Amino acid sequence: MLAERTERDYRYYVKRWNLDGRQEPRAWVAKQPSEHTRRCARAALVWWFRTELGQTLDVPSIPATRRVPSAFTEQELARVLDAAEVVHRRARPVLELLYATGARLNEATGIQLEDVTTTHIILRNTKRSAGSGARVERAIPLSTRSRGAYMTLRALPPGRLNNLIGVRDQTVQGWCVKLSRGLNLRVHPHKFRATFCTHLLQRGVPVHEVMRLMGHRDITTTMRYAAVTDERLALAVELL
Repeated sequence: MLAERTERDYRYYVKRWNLDGRQEPRAWVAKQPSEHTRRCARAALVWWFRTELGQTLDVPSIPATRRVPSAFTEQELARVLDAAEVVHRRARPVLELLYATGARLNEATGIQLEDVTTTHIILRNTKRSAGSGARVERAIPLSTRSRGAYMTLRALPPGRLNNLIGVRDQTVQGWCVKLSRGLNLRVHPHKFRATFCTHLLQRGVPVHEVMRLMGHRDITTTMRYAAVTDERLALAVELL
């Protein structure tokens, strides 16, 4: 049984197909303007043919395009962090923490005071492991940057939420929206994680070590970020 929202979305696409005169399904799916809508349109028609007509619809699946995650340049990162100081007193140290640990936003909002030791930050609210479904913790070594962000947050009065950063996911997302508008630059929480990974690879950290720090289960996920290091690799080859 489909979730209510999924069924509603599917019926929306079936309705559009009906309004378009029930064109040949494969051709109609191919006409959709984006990869996302093509995938949704195909899934909706496959579902409708199976549940309403008892037929199997032969429309090829549409593989998702895995884009290279965007990252800040050093100059862009500095601009964003400087601008964050006027957005909210917690904004800069929180964004510094996201960058310096590579934490996902929900991992950062899950950090409790006791999760920070003298040497590491423990990220507990991570993705579930394949197979067992158990949550997998990972420890990120404290750097000068992450330690500074931690000390700044500790020095502030308690926030609305009883965690290290004192705020919810939505608050951090709101700060990023303000920064995007003010700087005319795309800013979102996950971009700090992408920048953490990209900068490590650009500095020559072995990909297997970056994989562990990112908490990736598959090295191919980490390798997506390696595409932005081509210039560094080209310079290395010139040394031969």
